[in-house]
Amino acid sequence: MKFNGVDNAYRRVSINEAVAPNLILRQNADDFFDEMERDNISAVIIDFAGVTSISRSFAHQYLLRKGISPKAVKEINVPQNIERMFNLVKRASSLPPSRRRVSPPDKTTILTV
Repeated sequence: MKFNGVDNAYRRVSINEAVAPNLILRQNADDFFDEMERDNISAVIIDFAGVTSISRSFAHQYLLRKGISPKAVKEINVPQNIERMFNLVKRASSLPPSRRRVSPPDKTTILTV
């Protein structure tokens, strides 16, 4: 199978089974990539079937690690909400640093319950 220009062995990994159906912590993304990169394979297909949610921090760390991974990585069965979070993180990362910061809220918008 040819995968992202790679003709070598590949492995299909269910991120739902390897991590959890709710992808939340940056550390979990790091642990996932650390484990995946220990294998002597050149390409990985990450199956997102069964994943129900992802935090912005997990998505950011996942994309960061994917970008520096020596392995070819491809995602399949990515739910729409997960894809939207990945796109949001990609767009935010492409902004100049001066536009990435969130301004503090106006005091009139703070509601104390």
